[in-house]
Amino acid sequence: MPTLIVVGTDDVFTPVSESDDMEARLPNAELQVIDHVGHLPSLESLAVFNTLLKNFLERTPL
Repeated sequence: MPTLIVVGTDDVFTPVSESDDMEARLPNAELQVIDHVGHLPSLESLAVFNTLLKNFLERTPL
């Protein structure tokens, strides 16, 4: 199953290093990192998050 992982550079609960590990373990995973964002990228950087999600969904067959 295609998986989008979105993490902020300032996330202390799920740091980028853990997200890298998730991406490496999940086939068809894609990691996107948003600068200057914490644990809630969908709230802290709504426009960037929505663009990443929209692009992912447009190129991912479901």
